[in-house]
Amino acid sequence: MPPRMQSVVKHMTQNDWFKEYETVEGVGVALDNIAARIRFTNTFSGAAADIARHYTELDAMFLAFFPELIKHVNKLDLEGAHRLSHK
Repeated sequence: MPPRMQSVVKHMTQNDWFKEYETVEGVGVALDNIAARIRFTNTFSGAAADIARHYTELDAMFLAFFPELIKHVNKLDLEGAHRLSHK
């Protein structure tokens, strides 16, 4: 991993970034931060309101998609010999 990415990953783990993604508000903060850093015009800022408004639909789509993703990863052996499971 390049040094810059090593630094980012270290910061992510030390500050438990993934814990923030447990809530719509946390995802919204992450998207707002991304919106502020990227150089092209985007509409990420304020996305938490859209996520909250469509949460039930997004949740259903994710629950349908995730088992298929696990099958795909296992089929391609993307995780080495480790098999993923969905509970």
